[in-house]
Amino acid sequence: MTTNSGYSIKTTADHKFLTTEGWKELQDIDVGDEVLIQSGKGSFSQNKTLPFKVKNSFRGKNGRLYSYNFPDVWSRELGQVLGWLSGDGWLRAGDKNRRVGFTFGADDREVLTYLKPILNNIYGREIKEIERKNGTIHLSYHSKYFVDYLLSLGVKAVKAEEKEVPFSLFSAPEEAVIGFLQALFTADGTVSCDDNNGNYYVRLTSKSRKLLKQVQILLLNLDIKSNIYDRSRNPREKVFSYTNKNNEKIYYDTDGVLYELNISSSSLHIYARKINFLIKDKINLLKRIVKTKNLRNDNKTDIVNSINFMGLENVFDLTEPVTHSFIANGFVTHNCGEQPLLPYEACNLGSINLAHMSKNIDEDPEVDYDKLEDITRKATRFLDNVIDMNRYPLKQIKEMVKSNRKIGLGVMGWSDLLIKLEIPYNSEEAVELGRKIMTFIQKISHDESIKIGKRRGSFPNIEESIYEKPMRNATTTTIAPTGSISIISGCSSGIEPLFAINYERHVLDDTLLEVHPLFEKIARKRGFYSEELMARIARTNSIQAIE
Repeated sequence: MTTNSGYSIKTTADHKFLTTEGWKELQDIDVGDEVLIQSGKGSFSQNKTLPFKVKNSFRGKNGRLYSYNFPDVWSRELGQVLGWLSGDGWLRAGDKNRRVGFTFGADDREVLTYLKPILNNIYGREIKEIERKNGTIHLSYHSKYFVDYLLSLGVKAVKAEEKEVPFSLFSAPEEAVIGFLQALFTADGTVSCDDNNGNYYVRLTSKSRKLLKQVQILLLNLDIKSNIYDRSRNPREKVFSYTNKNNEKIYYDTDGVLYELNISSSSLHIYARKINFLIKDKINLLKRIVKTKNLRNDNKTDIVNSINFMGLENVFDLTEPVTHSFIANGFVTHNCGEQPLLPYEACNLGSINLAHMSKNIDEDPEVDYDKLEDITRKATRFLDNVIDMNRYPLKQIKEMVKSNRKIGLGVMGWSDLLIKLEIPYNSEEAVELGRKIMTFIQKISHDESIKIGKRRGSFPNIEESIYEKPMRNATTTTIAPTGSISIISGCSSGIEPLFAINYERHVLDDTLLEVHPLFEKIARKRGFYSEELMARIARTNSIQAIE
């Protein structure tokens, strides 16, 4: 899925995204739908240590000792080195002439003055710049070890169209990320102040779309929205030229490939405050824009531009336990799976319909704990049997599932039970009842698993677990959303409240108007049922009709 601004993500068809119309699976999202992207600053790593062991002394084949000052912790300066290298630098690896090179234009002398001492200190000795006739300046560091250090950080020795953000930046502290962006935008970025058309933006250009898309994600985690545009043109010949050391004129053609990343609107304020540039002219121009221009607020939503099938790939799941949502490639997405499982484990879920676990409905309604115990024991045995009768798609899944024999017995119809008991969902009484019922189910299912373990044996990995007595299943209970099975069973979903007492259900080409059946029963019980009332509920989609 790709948006108009250039944000994109690869995902399964049933993965949920937050849209302006609520949570939707990707397969239900259409081109033109509006999806939510990250709004607000995200988190950054607090660990300053680099993701590999740094060595600074090397014994060459000639017996000579080479010493360097490679940083072993993240800093803004290290981020700046990576940023300028990604923008106006190169890496040569794979042969004897391994080099790290940095290029500075005629307008970049203040950046050269700033970065040169940092680079020379890392290199461990003074390197003088080389100035070409056209004003271009080069700093070149001949060192296998310097190259290897940068490769370990994720810098790649590739052509301009294949450049990427060094992978280590995605787990680096905020100050290093800011340093990287600051230097990259200084090297390949501009500030535009078009008063005639009211266009004010910071622009980053590159031949690599992937580089810009990765930069876009780093920016969004700083609460800076951006747009990526394809500015490619037809190929042209002899566009660039330079004179080499032999006084020969060298010409370069261009394939016309070019992409732009633009930051505009209120995001310019954040960019100026958090990142900015390393050159005074750009700093001053941006300062004038954010202080004197009326910049509209950025909308942290985006329009879906395309959805394309990509093929088959490995899928990795994660679970965020508090909000059940997280940011993925800038999108607000739902948990991939609701169950905390080990690699190659599988969900084996079943849910008790609590709507049927009540008695004395017409007199003094209460929970039928005898019935609940009976169904809990049967459900525990049933789910354990599923483990042995299932046909597993992979050998690894079969081995892991049978080694731990996890089952997940949960509930649905919780709101329906509360309605029958005439207990408000948002009351302390409901909370206490929920705690009592789930404690009861946990206790009974645990006891039944012990009984099965005595008869049929414990799960194979029990010696590595917390259990000291026979136990058939490593886990017995869970709370799952029950979206599909609650619809089939005609009850409320999981432990969720009723989000509407009436709603439209779309089945193929049919649209069905439905009113929650328990409200009709309550209306009859209390003597205010009428066909007119039910029709009014269906029309208004409001609980006011009941009141």
